[in-house]
Amino acid sequence: MRKLAMIFLGVTLLAAPACDDDETTEEPILPDAAVVDAGPTVDGAAEVVVVRVRDNRFDPATVTIRAGTTVRWENVGANDHTVTSGSGSGAANAGSAFDRPLGPGNSFEFTFTTRGSQPYFCRIHEAEGMNGTVNVE
Repeated sequence: MRKLAMIFLGVTLLAAPACDDDETTEEPILPDAAVVDAGPTVDGAAEVVVVRVRDNRFDPATVTIRAGTTVRWENVGANDHTVTSGSGSGAANAGSAFDRPLGPGNSFEFTFTTRGSQPYFCRIHEAEGMNGTVNVE
């Protein structure tokens, strides 16, 4: 009986998945450039592409979409941010298309209708290089 119990214990230990109490699960980080085939859906409604606003970075920082697509920025971090159109505060067109504060847990949407490269940035974390680009095809 003792031999049978030892065999059962050995098989149980070999079959049990490895556990690590210190292991944490994080959302995968997308590459810096994400190409999104975001055209109209079957019912004609526009596609929505999500950019997560993490603590001091946009994820992904660059997306490529089709004209008419909506981008939704979602603040999933703990810091306040802005989503501001333009290449920086010193640019003549800074904030001309959009300039929204974005607190933790909040979101902001903008539909891009003009083709071309549309840069954006966070006014609060501009010095840390928090910026991104929406390429509209």
